[in-house]
Amino acid sequence: MKLPGQSTSAGELSDAWSTDSELGFVACSGAFTTDVAQQTSGYLGSNWKVVNLDGQFREAPQIDSGVLDENTTMVTLSIGGNDAGFPQVLKECALTGCPPEEEIKKKIDAAQSGDPNRNIVGVGPLLQLIRAEAPNAKIMVMGYPQLFGSIGLICVTGVGTTGAQVLHRMAVYMQQAEMKTVESLGDKNIVYANPDRSFDGKRACDDPEGINKLVKAQSGDGDFKCLSTDSGCISRESYHPNKTGTSAYADAMQQAIGSLREANDVPDSRRQRR
Repeated sequence: MKLPGQSTSAGELSDAWSTDSELGFVACSGAFTTDVAQQTSGYLGSNWKVVNLDGQFREAPQIDSGVLDENTTMVTLSIGGNDAGFPQVLKECALTGCPPEEEIKKKIDAAQSGDPNRNIVGVGPLLQLIRAEAPNAKIMVMGYPQLFGSIGLICVTGVGTTGAQVLHRMAVYMQQAEMKTVESLGDKNIVYANPDRSFDGKRACDDPEGINKLVKAQSGDGDFKCLSTDSGCISRESYHPNKTGTSAYADAMQQAIGSLREANDVPDSRRQRR
């Protein structure tokens, strides 16, 4: 991914210790908006269950990690899927059948504005907090791609055609909800990017496959050991992008950066007429 005004990718600049650009990477799989936004206290309880930790693995909240200040020029993040309960939805779809769609939609909506009953900060309030910490940055919210390229092509045991259709509709609903959240902030330097086109032909069940299907734990360094008392224990790699998928994300982000630059080059009077 190349930042505006750069001819070399951000990764290459970082590897070369370039003085032209500094990359701060504090992403964490499994994070909720609350993990990113604020610090809590707690401990690692029995059966590897996380109980009120600073983050899922005791890391500091990203917003307090030192990567955001008045010198930050760009922030990119994907957030909201865990707040909306998608990991549990995916698990239920595969094991017992998908939850009612209205129930899923309520959690998606709550993930946008926040839900104090579930200690969720929300995508909108989180973006406002990031803006306060990085007042000069362009902020890009990268959405989640649809998992399956063809509703009729099912290669995940237990999901079935009906489950795939539910996941498809809820993915679209999530994309629309996050887009509306970003637009409601009224900040031209906070944008939503939909990666779907870049994942065409690269979703779960496609060839090449850019999104992992259901993967049993323990499969990777980031997995906890699956205990005998757990049921349906799955790897954190499940339904996450692999190397092909991360390249698709990079392509989507590069296109979005170009669109963001073009939008900011348009005079205000012209922008208002659009």
